[in-house]
Amino acid sequence: MPAPSSKPASPARRTKDYWEHMPELGVCVHHHLQPRKKLQDKPKDDSSFRAGTRRLTVCEPCQTHDEPKDDVHDMESQNPTGLPFWWTGSTYFVDKSIEEPSKAFAAAKKIRDKSGAKKAARAQGFTFLDELEQQKPKCMTKNVNTVEYDMRQFLQQCIDRYVELAGPHVKFKKVTTPFPDDKIARPIMDEAEAWGELQPIASRVDESVVRSTNG
Repeated sequence: MPAPSSKPASPARRTKDYWEHMPELGVCVHHHLQPRKKLQDKPKDDSSFRAGTRRLTVCEPCQTHDEPKDDVHDMESQNPTGLPFWWTGSTYFVDKSIEEPSKAFAAAKKIRDKSGAKKAARAQGFTFLDELEQQKPKCMTKNVNTVEYDMRQFLQQCIDRYVELAGPHVKFKKVTTPFPDDKIARPIMDEAEAWGELQPIASRVDESVVRSTNG
């Protein structure tokens, strides 16, 4: 059970296409995470959004290093069904009630561009542990040296010291390792125990144990 004061876990990263509604701008966006050639059809009308005839497609070619480009179509007069290359990106639709669709598109795209830039910056500075083997960072082009410490002997000395201070009749119990796959640090429900008090000898053992956890 996570600590009550802890922040909720971040939502899983998206891998499938999804819609985003911006009611304050009168814009609906379809984000294309899966490569495609077909252009996006406008969404069906409902009580919250009725798409007009203007469509803004922001597409990034998958197989070239070209910059993303914007294509605006009036689907009544020109309505191409697809592009000759694979692409990802976003498609913007504006509500029929919006008098100046171009301004609505620009405002929505500006919001998305800022959000995308922040996500890209975070992605460059952070790699999930399960991706370290699967995805080698592009900035790391040289071999690096790593050091691995075997702390078993030192920790055994900490236990011996604890026994020396607490007495020969002290008993140890098995506890779970913090931060397992469930990403929890607190004991699970069947390990719950009453609050205790630190004994006078605790500070004489605690410093050694803490030192073993510092790299």
